[in-house]
Amino acid sequence: MIRKGTGKKAILMLHGRGGNAEDILSLSEHFNAVCFAFTAENNAWYPYSFLKFKKENEPYLSSSLKKIHDAVVEIKKEFSEVYLLGFSQGACLALEYGAMHEVSGVIGFSGGLIGDRTELLKKAKTKKVFISCSSKDPFIPLERAMTTAKIYSDSGAFVSSNFYTGSTHTITSEDLELAKKLVN
Repeated sequence: MIRKGTGKKAILMLHGRGGNAEDILSLSEHFNAVCFAFTAENNAWYPYSFLKFKKENEPYLSSSLKKIHDAVVEIKKEFSEVYLLGFSQGACLALEYGAMHEVSGVIGFSGGLIGDRTELLKKAKTKKVFISCSSKDPFIPLERAMTTAKIYSDSGAFVSSNFYTGSTHTITSEDLELAKKLVN
């Protein structure tokens, strides 16, 4: 696991498909926190779309969630506040993990809960979330991002979001500003 930055809070950053730890850690300069990241095997957390039935992405999905859990447990030995931040496939994992386990907050840039719509988690444990997505993201349907935000909100979480018009799959400067507010 790579470590970068300084601060009293920690952020575990999860890259998107095809990315790596160094890519996602470039975001550390925007946060007053110690940021951690590691690279997924073959630069992908799981092989297929996050919209598929969960079993289709096994055993990779469970393995990736366990790696995140192990990292969070290790980071919590040093930091009382641990956030998850992810982009794309990494955002989906961060949001999924944050629904299953309480962390200080989750930042999901272009992501949503994992699985077929019939098997989405109905309750979320984490109580601070930021989620963003463009209206015509080529990989993340806006409807899934909005459904994810609603599930977190219905579970009592403070949810901020940036759903915007366009067909991009990126992290905008507005996304970064809103994410910084969530952490600070």
